[in-house]
Amino acid sequence: MGAGATTTEIAALWRAHARIDYEWRACANQAGVLGAPVAGEAGGLFVECDALGRRAYMKPIRSDAQVCRAAREKIASDLAHDLGLAVPPVILAERGADAGAAERLVCVSLVLFPRQWSWGHVKTFLEDEESPTTVAMQNGLSEIAALALAFDTWVGQADHNDHPHNIVFGYDCRGQQITESSWVFLDYACSLGMESVDSVDGCRSTWADPTVVCQRAGFPKKLAAQIGTEALQQAVERIAAFDIQEIGRIVDRIPDAYLPETEKAVIARGLSERRTLVREVFFPTPAGAAPCSSTTSRPL
Repeated sequence: MGAGATTTEIAALWRAHARIDYEWRACANQAGVLGAPVAGEAGGLFVECDALGRRAYMKPIRSDAQVCRAAREKIASDLAHDLGLAVPPVILAERGADAGAAERLVCVSLVLFPRQWSWGHVKTFLEDEESPTTVAMQNGLSEIAALALAFDTWVGQADHNDHPHNIVFGYDCRGQQITESSWVFLDYACSLGMESVDSVDGCRSTWADPTVVCQRAGFPKKLAAQIGTEALQQAVERIAAFDIQEIGRIVDRIPDAYLPETEKAVIARGLSERRTLVREVFFPTPAGAAPCSSTTSRPL
């Protein structure tokens, strides 16, 4: 696949592979959304390569041997791809001598649109009924927000709760007319049960407990207000029906250097058990089930 490939083509290719050895180089322009520099708690940089001719984002930069952020980003991206949720395609990569003392085992996520506005800048547009941008933002928003909330709950994403940068509205345009657009959900590096780092035991996962716990993810109130009951029901049923064997394939193909076997087992088990618990979080069964704002659990 050469330069000029479409986003759909790249997404399909990256979904089919855990890692592809592109020759990435740092972009000269490291400005982020609306000119603001981008640097999360693990660090990152914008990169490009001749093979694609597209801008992408590489992370983590800070040492990450025990937390496995790159693997978590890749797994979440592959799951989202299969569900049709706009999470950027992710491919695993390895930095060479240019890494120095920084992290070598990284992931690269594709920048989906030439123009991307962060949630912190665009959330007020949802209230402007006359804005053409608002019209584009509202297109299919109930279904998009429902799937994103259900997905975040499934994978344990805790960083979308009105975070100013981890949700963006991206678009392309011709003249003054928007030709393609979508809400895009970013940063799953701390999902899938990642809790903290212990100097001896490595990453301590909240999913390692024999009782699988699923709790409603935090989510921006203005987006949650757009979600209809039917859209949310359809979203949780799609997750409940996600093939367990495919979950295993997505997790198991991550190279051991990026994710130890013990953590793979924890993540695969957690994803498999939580599929139906997501339904219980939002639509609890009548017989004394917890309300949607509380925690739902199931012993193995």
